[in-house]
Amino acid sequence: MGKASNRKKERQTVSDVKRSMRSPMWFWILLGVVIAVGLGLTAFAVLNPKSSKQSVKAPSGTQTISGLSQDHKEGDLPYPQFPPAGGAHNPVWQNCGVYAEPIRAENAVHSLEHGAVWITYPTSLDKKDTDTLDKLAALDDFVIVSPDPRIKEGEIFATAWGKQLKVSNADDSRLADFVKSFAKGPQTPEPNAVCTGGVGTPQAA
Repeated sequence: MGKASNRKKERQTVSDVKRSMRSPMWFWILLGVVIAVGLGLTAFAVLNPKSSKQSVKAPSGTQTISGLSQDHKEGDLPYPQFPPAGGAHNPVWQNCGVYAEPIRAENAVHSLEHGAVWITYPTSLDKKDTDTLDKLAALDDFVIVSPDPRIKEGEIFATAWGKQLKVSNADDSRLADFVKSFAKGPQTPEPNAVCTGGVGTPQAA
């Protein structure tokens, strides 16, 4: 009995040793899988800006415009509203930044397709208010700020692709919220596109 009992204990000891040798291997495999999944999720968030703002709430008063064409067309285009929130546009986009003079809507709309927010205001707006609006471009590198004679006095628009907000004061906090929500936001038809290398020379920061 004594010898049999000893042999049984020896077999149990050998089995325990084998199990202890295998355990670290599974631990490292599991750790590697966890790290790989984490890196994959991080890379997806970086390479897909649409996903990074899915939980951001649009500011009150934001309107949604649907059924917008993404066709490229030359020349002046008849937009049903101004500023346009999308639709057919020029093949070349407007470089993002601040402009002191009006820009062509056809180029700006192409920038909206790339994820830009376009801030437009009447040409009669005083310098104090235009300076306030110009500062919105510092919130994101996908912002265009420009005046336009077609904008009525007392109206300021923040426009993204399929999204638009109209306010009456340059210091309305919803303008900044709009930029934070929609610059390279989830509504962008062409994520990862650029807002440089197109037309226009914005003012130096």
